[in-house]
Amino acid sequence: MIEIAGGVVVADGVGWDHMNGWGWGGMAMGWLMMIGLVLLIVWIARASDGTATTTHHRSPLDVLAERFALGEITSDEYEYRREVLVQSRKKFGK
Repeated sequence: MIEIAGGVVVADGVGWDHMNGWGWGGMAMGWLMMIGLVLLIVWIARASDGTATTTHHRSPLDVLAERFALGEITSDEYEYRREVLVQSRKKFGK
């Protein structure tokens, strides 16, 4: 038997309001889930533009050449370090 008494539907002695028993907690959870979804979408959009996840894999020789080109190291230092890198590559097979 279902009776309507003051806006509350009573069925078999159990009262349910318009939020089906979840009350304010259910409404707060809904808002939190929506905010979380928006934040997830923003995070994915920022990560997919290429700037957040792009990693440049440069070899040590490339880094050394760049430092020499920028004038951070002398030609003698460049040659010495280059030779060390080449020898370590031969030794370790990388």
